Amino acid sequence: MKLSHFSVRSRAHVYASYRPANHLKLLLFFCSLFVCQILIAQNANCNGTDVTPPTASNPFPISVTSAAAVPPPDPSVVIDEMDDVTTEPFVVWVSDVSDGNTCNLEVITRTYSVTDDCGNEIFVTQEITILAVYPPIDAGQNQSICEGETITLTAGNPWNVPFTWSSGQTFTNGQPFSPTATDTYTVTADNEGCISTDNVTVSVEELPSVSFSSDLVAGCAPLNVQFNNTSTGPMPLTDCFWEVNGSTYPGCDSADIFLQFPGSYDVTFTTTSSTGCTNSATYAGFILVEEVPEASFTASSTQLTTLDTEVDFENTSTGAVGYTWNFGYDTPNSSVTNPTHQFPVEESASFLVTLIASSGNCTDTAELYIEIEEDVIFYMPNSFTPDGDEFNQTFQPIFSSGFDPFDFSLLIFDRWGEVVWESHDTTVGWDGTLAGRKLPDGMYNWKLEFKTTATDERRMAVGHVNLLN
Repeated sequence: MKLSHFSVRSRAHVYASYRPANHLKLLLFFCSLFVCQILIAQNANCNGTDVTPPTASNPFPISVTSAAAVPPPDPSVVIDEMDDVTTEPFVVWVSDVSDGNTCNLEVITRTYSVTDDCGNEIFVTQEITILAVYPPIDAGQNQSICEGETITLTAGNPWNVPFTWSSGQTFTNGQPFSPTATDTYTVTADNEGCISTDNVTVSVEELPSVSFSSDLVAGCAPLNVQFNNTSTGPMPLTDCFWEVNGSTYPGCDSADIFLQFPGSYDVTFTTTSSTGCTNSATYAGFILVEEVPEASFTASSTQLTTLDTEVDFENTSTGAVGYTWNFGYDTPNSSVTNPTHQFPVEESASFLVTLIASSGNCTDTAELYIEIEEDVIFYMPNSFTPDGDEFNQTFQPIFSSGFDPFDFSLLIFDRWGEVVWESHDTTVGWDGTLAGRKLPDGMYNWKLEFKTTATDERRMAVGHVNLLN
């Protein structure tokens, strides 16, 4: 007889079963730590002399996929129990004992007892093999990336068992994602309750924080600028270059760059750290190189006389937006584009006129000398009357400027060409006499010679004068 509806609940439980016959037989058993003692109350059918145990074969071994698939004990798996006295020997589960090879083709030995009415007992066993083993799973090699880069983690799962990733950041297997910090990622595979794990560490390397400065941010073409690295972050930097106007220049500390042409320049600085992480910074319009104007001008005249000292200036500068004129003496400067200027009247002078043309921060200068020569201005009377009154008593030239008083001569001639008077002193005039004797009225010729002060040129003038006594 097989006990139906049998189960093990816990230690120290008593179970009872009843034979379906008229005679009651009480089967008591006590289970503790998988060791069961069977207490059999003798049945009246036992003759008291039977010592022959029943017979039975071990049940067929079975295999299951996992520990969860191990079936509960079932006495009906013992199919050929026999006894010489008892028609239906009792079959009862006794224990399940594992060989301890969890997830390594673990074998459970399940024991049943077969007992006749006289208490004679044998044991049969059934082997249950659990096929589940630890699955292979591979998280991959440890990796290093730079901030902002993406990475793809794909678990190696040759048995195609269920698996999950766990980390501080959510991502999908086989899909790129961007880790925010260094982390260890664990992949867990489950093969029918047999759990395998593997780890991979992804190190996120810090990027250099790129910045730079320069000794100049604006200037006139051509302009030489020194750029200086002020970056922070992981050091040292192993590779750096500067990019300006399509040209690149190496240097991790500084770079001297010559900017030949006017314009607004974007500057890009790219750095690479010792861990291979590259970052860059671009400053748009960082350097302004201004065009240098070309100053030039013309004057209506550069050689003046004291009779006319006014000059018109024509500004022929290019690339300029502002102008400053200096006229070479203590007169205020002028900002007029095309000024007209009256120079002071002096015996002779030279004035350096300077034009400063400006395009903003850049200037150019042009210069031109204005020369003023003293005009020879003199007056010769055409008549004089040496009659003793206070008017026109002598004949002499009246000079205002332009002559050398120490290089001067005046000759008076009569009608026959004879010299009647001569002087080398501009302050002395002819009184109409010759050796103290008055000459008769009439027309007399004169000849004047002198040297100019501006050029040392000797000049001569002739004419006639009427003597009226």
